[in-house]
Amino acid sequence: MKKILSMLTAGIFVLSAVSADYNPPVMGENFYELSSPRQLSNANSSTGGGIFYEGPDSILVNPALTAGEQRVVLNLANTELFASGNYGDAFQLGITIPFKWAVLTGYANGVFSNSDAMKVGNSFNIKGALSKQISDRLSLGMSLNVGVFGGSGYEDSWDLFANLGGLYSVGDVGFLKDVRFGVAVSNLGKPFSKTELPGIRTATRVVTIPNEDPESEEPPVTREETYIPNAGAFPQIGTLQIGAGALLLSTEYVKIGASLDFTTPLFQNFIMDAGLQFSIKDMLFVSVAEKLNIAEIANGHKDFMPSFGISFKFDFSTSLDYAQRHGWNQSEMTITGAYKNFYNSVHGASEGVDLYLGMPDKEAPVINIIFEEEGAE
Repeated sequence: MKKILSMLTAGIFVLSAVSADYNPPVMGENFYELSSPRQLSNANSSTGGGIFYEGPDSILVNPALTAGEQRVVLNLANTELFASGNYGDAFQLGITIPFKWAVLTGYANGVFSNSDAMKVGNSFNIKGALSKQISDRLSLGMSLNVGVFGGSGYEDSWDLFANLGGLYSVGDVGFLKDVRFGVAVSNLGKPFSKTELPGIRTATRVVTIPNEDPESEEPPVTREETYIPNAGAFPQIGTLQIGAGALLLSTEYVKIGASLDFTTPLFQNFIMDAGLQFSIKDMLFVSVAEKLNIAEIANGHKDFMPSFGISFKFDFSTSLDYAQRHGWNQSEMTITGAYKNFYNSVHGASEGVDLYLGMPDKEAPVINIIFEEEGAE
């Protein structure tokens, strides 16, 4: 028992020491989601949200989320960032292609944010993901990310890492419908480092002010000053996220869903995401999401304003020969807009479109067995 207590105590001291050096830039743990109106307003959910959503940008959170997709999906989105005369931007594009053996997703995004309140610099990342339904309840996925960072006076850097994810569908539990649990382990590799971005922490240092009068015998003056150290590596290696999502109400006309996720970047920080979604006739969707990043809040970077999103889904048809040959004469499109006020001074307006080619197969095949009567010719 004493050995166990000693090991626990030592572990706490080690984690405390590591946490003291934890210093990503503001929004550094979640800067990938800046380009996605869905992720901004859908609580960055590892379960696809309370009302389930899957698209190419789903692999930002959990690469297993696309495993059940039956159709080719195209995604394009952009976010404008405004802050006290500074302008930033984030964009993304992606594609999901289902095969019999797995679902493949390709995704690319760029983030350019250099305002004082949210300085995550300039980066461009490409992701490729593979996901598969292992059973009716379990889906698994993995993705690989490669990216570059630089420009605007920062040091150049690059990242290369893998992400793993799982999604488990429980089904209905009591009054809850479509209950899902998700888990993701992200950033297993090399993150951006030595970028010279400012970190979330402040520190003090002793400054010596020399006496400018060469004939004076007064000693130099020393004083303490507060400064912002450069950020460490980001996003943090070995980030663990777990979450749950479910429908609180599901009728023919109205659905209400909720999700809750907890994220810990190598046990050095604690981030909570909570989301609430509302839909009418599976056509109009309204989303509200809240994020609490404990390390940022503790260091004065308060971001309590929730994000808001609205989506509209509709069917359309086309007579193009290419679409007809691939069964895409009828398809679906979802247009999404979202707004988020970051750290009281940065405003983000995001818009995007998801194009689902073809219509989903929601009915099981009907198999008729015909027996010939004996003696029939």
